[in-house]
Amino acid sequence: MPKKPSRKKYTPEPVYPQLSIEEFELENFLMENLPPAKAPAVPAKPDPPEQKEADEAGAAPKPPQSPDEGHRDRLKMRFLQEGMDHFPDHTILELLLIFGLPGEGANALAHRLIERFGSFSQVFRADYEQLLVVPGMTANAAILFRMIPQVSRRYIEQLAPAAGLLDSSEKIGQFLIPKFLGRTEETVLLLCLDNACRLLRCEQIAEGGLSQATFDVRRIAETVFQCKALNIVLAHNHPHGLARPSSQDVRVTQNLHAILKPIGIELLDHFIVSGKEFVSLMELGYLGVKSDLELLR
Repeated sequence: MPKKPSRKKYTPEPVYPQLSIEEFELENFLMENLPPAKAPAVPAKPDPPEQKEADEAGAAPKPPQSPDEGHRDRLKMRFLQEGMDHFPDHTILELLLIFGLPGEGANALAHRLIERFGSFSQVFRADYEQLLVVPGMTANAAILFRMIPQVSRRYIEQLAPAAGLLDSSEKIGQFLIPKFLGRTEETVLLLCLDNACRLLRCEQIAEGGLSQATFDVRRIAETVFQCKALNIVLAHNHPHGLARPSSQDVRVTQNLHAILKPIGIELLDHFIVSGKEFVSLMELGYLGVKSDLELLR
């Protein structure tokens, strides 16, 4: 059978309300029944070259660089290219402050630090609380400055050759100097030696105030027995003084020697270290065991 022709779907026209001549106004009729007209498109302004480059690279545009940021970047680049051998002291401090000081003011603060503490090296010997007193100093920058000497000490210790035989005062003193680098409090180190003066252990056993460190006899004995040492050397530093024993240093050393000897521990020497200098109480004649060390060589 032939298919019947399909009928076109009938869509009724919208019925508009019939108005009388008096009520009919063309303008109102068009506003109520016609779709609103689209606003004409405004041509977009061309992007600046920086924005266009950033869009092409898929990255957000960078804000304009401040003069201080430009100075910081140049200072970092100068360090990478030249090192800091030719940097004045305040410029080295400024370079460090860049990493712990937000915003501007690193250069001025570097000058204030040297003026306050007297020299480049004394800045790094200042306590955390003393650093914070300086106007402009932040907690992060103060922590960074306190870290520098201790990081340096660890670096130098790991670069140093193995201790080998510590069979003379000179060898022991040179071994001890980097152990006290950057320490601002009196610290006591214990060196445990075998019969051939080979180092078995070097351990910190006490840390005291700036004028006195406490010697713990029980801890000394426990440490010595743990590593099965027979001979020991003590050392402590004078952070703000001379490499010269005080009367208290001499008295404590002689008392320790008398206490340790009956339990089989021989105190061979006691060193006082200050900066790059050291003295041996045995060499000065305060200990009276020089002949024992001579026998072990």
